[in-house]
Amino acid sequence: MGLTNARVFRVARKLGLGIAGYTARGLDRRADGPERVVARLRRGLRPGAILLLHDGGGVPAGAVDGHGDGAQWTWIEAEGYHCVPLDELVFEHGKNHETAI
Repeated sequence: MGLTNARVFRVARKLGLGIAGYTARGLDRRADGPERVVARLRRGLRPGAILLLHDGGGVPAGAVDGHGDGAQWTWIEAEGYHCVPLDELVFEHGKNHETAI
C-alpha cells in the first residue's frame, strides 16, 4: 500500500481485507539508474521486508539484478535473503508478520 488515509483502513476493515505496506521502495520510475534503486532497497532489507518495485515503466528488473533476468535477484541472495510472494510471507512465515498487515 502506498498512499493511504483513515478511510482506506475503514473500508478495508469493513470488507474483511488486510493492508500490507512496504518496507523500502526502489523509486524505480526515476531515471537515476539501477544502482540507486538497489541502494534504496538495501536500506530497507531485513527479514520480512517488503520491497516495492513496479513491473513496468521504470528501471527494468533485469537491470536491477545485473543479469538481465528479473527472476534472479542475486544481490539479495548474496546477502543471505530470498524473495517470496507476499501471501507466503504473511501466511507461511509466522505470526510476527501478520501483525504488520
